[in-house]
Amino acid sequence: MKTALIIGATGGMGRALAHKLIEQKIKVYGVGRGDNFPEGCIGIQADITSEIGRATLFQALAEEKGLDILVHSAGLLLESHEIVDLDTQYDINFRAPYIITRNLFPLLTVTQGQVVFINSMAGLSVARSELEQYATTKHALRAFADSFRIEANKKGVKVLTVYPGRVATPMLRSLYEQEGRPYEPEKLLQPEDVAATIVFILALPVTAEVTEITIRAMISGE
Repeated sequence: MKTALIIGATGGMGRALAHKLIEQKIKVYGVGRGDNFPEGCIGIQADITSEIGRATLFQALAEEKGLDILVHSAGLLLESHEIVDLDTQYDINFRAPYIITRNLFPLLTVTQGQVVFINSMAGLSVARSELEQYATTKHALRAFADSFRIEANKKGVKVLTVYPGRVATPMLRSLYEQEGRPYEPEKLLQPEDVAATIVFILALPVTAEVTEITIRAMISGE
């Protein structure tokens, strides 16, 4: 049985992906600060930005001999220029994924597994000045994924970065509410759309690697 670990499995794209992998009879570990894990998911309630939280995560996987799929779906977006908010976004959007990936790389090499970084369109370009901190952390994540891929490929490990547009997630809903904008989820990219795309790519033969993919909402055109 294949084993997957999804960071950010309690909501949005991570939760949708957990559902689809569980349907494929894959053993799924899910990490989140809350406890709203999908049915069939082995939940690990932990704060990945803390050493204690990461230790809890690594301990949960201690008996696994290998890891087939590692997905980074957790993220934080704050419209801010305050340094404290930069530090917070840096910790969850870049530092934690870096540390976790590095620690779990040996397990991924055993199975010649796959790593998926769910990034953001902001990781490709900065469209709004108030998102400069968020975009900076997402650009850093992109740089890590691209450089890590060079090393990972030598061990047979694939690395995919997904750049979604605006997805109907709790994070985006909260952002729209803060900005006083109407939230119309039916016009946005759906978490299941992104999850289905990732599942398709994960199923490709070992001879093929998709390194990055951009997905946006068809209706809104964003």
